[in-house]
Amino acid sequence: MAVDYDTVIIGGTLQGRGAAAIAAGHGARVALVEPPRAVATGVYRQLLGRGLSPAPALDWSNFCAWLALVAEVSYPSLTLPQLAVQGVDVIEDTGQVSQDAPLTWVAGDRRLRTRSLILCPPTESVIPAIPGLAQAAYLRVEDLASLAALPEQLVILGRSALAISLAQGLAHRGTRVTLISRSDRLLPGEDTDISMFVETLLQAAGVNLRLGTQLLEVTGQQPLSLHLAGQETIFSQSLLVATSPRPDLSPFHLDRLAISLNSAYLPVNAYLKTSHPRVFGCGPGLGGDWAETTDHQDVEVAVSNALYFPHRRLQPHHRIGLLSSQPELARVGLTARAARHRYGKAVMVLQVPFSQTTAAHLNHDGPGFCRAIIHSDGRLLGAQICGAGAAELIYPAALLIQQNLGLAALRALSYQPHSQAEIWSALAAAWRQYRLQPGGWRRNWAETWFNWRRSQG
Repeated sequence: MAVDYDTVIIGGTLQGRGAAAIAAGHGARVALVEPPRAVATGVYRQLLGRGLSPAPALDWSNFCAWLALVAEVSYPSLTLPQLAVQGVDVIEDTGQVSQDAPLTWVAGDRRLRTRSLILCPPTESVIPAIPGLAQAAYLRVEDLASLAALPEQLVILGRSALAISLAQGLAHRGTRVTLISRSDRLLPGEDTDISMFVETLLQAAGVNLRLGTQLLEVTGQQPLSLHLAGQETIFSQSLLVATSPRPDLSPFHLDRLAISLNSAYLPVNAYLKTSHPRVFGCGPGLGGDWAETTDHQDVEVAVSNALYFPHRRLQPHHRIGLLSSQPELARVGLTARAARHRYGKAVMVLQVPFSQTTAAHLNHDGPGFCRAIIHSDGRLLGAQICGAGAAELIYPAALLIQQNLGLAALRALSYQPHSQAEIWSALAAAWRQYRLQPGGWRRNWAETWFNWRRSQG
């Protein structure tokens, strides 16, 4: 039976709009179904994390107004009118999958028959089942924009990347912030010293960290009483729930396609395919600690596999993560712990401080470093950059890892003098120095070669 669309994208995220634009660019017939205001809310959440570090010298209401203006001019090529111009059939609704054949999505009075589906739904912080929390006057991240002024006291529940950046940014604005997490580390997926460095940054900003702490109950209103396991009760003017965001997949009725929802995230394989052969997933709904801050590489993979044949794979360690702290932390690839578990003694770690670059001194940048996890054959396995400009500096590392290249490839690149990118030149020099250290076979061979050359006159 003929279908109306090559793919229907279930969106509500920037990634969903990006998928629609990419698919339309291939010449496919595309429909985009997204709930009203979902993308605007998601963009605001992301900009709020980035905009607070460092925060402009504005009071809170003016800062929120400034951020709203930034959100309006962001991603001009992905507005709904622009997508419509590109040929995308835009439907502002949610809808659900139908049991009809062929594959059909029902949105309002529309029945969209399609060759494939791409699920790219929005996410939101899950409200934990803590007694009294549902009745408390808690805040969500997007609620911060409606505040006339910041509270003097604020408890943040969660350790998501957005929770961490908000805790530091709001503390810099003078709010007394307490961050509570059941985990004993802020970034349990990263190496211990990286997590401890970020924890130190928050403590230096004045954030009271309560890690490894369970919130048992919330009582009262003004102030709220937060009862902690094995600790004294703390009181706060406001409570912000910023736990790890997850998609709400229940309205989609994916069980009609025999897609299992045992996980809180979109269940996909390396080809971003669900258990249904023509239903794919991408975007923050895939989950992970960096779900809301990662790049859009998964979108390209999902669209390609949905429109053609599912041959492109996405490796989870290829995805970039960003923590909008001050200084910001960007990461890609394997951690040192994961690399040693996989490759054993063939792994080494090189770390270069930003103070080795002139730009760090010219720009009065704070502390920072660039860390590379390297295989003995020279391949770059992972990188973590903490410092000014980390969000941009991480991309050469991502390219090397995706192309299975080593640090030696950086020698072919040229850098503007006194730029932040010099950190990669410094790292390549450190790797070259390590490989040519006295006593190693490369150094011995080179010395033998030079001895022979000198003897020839």
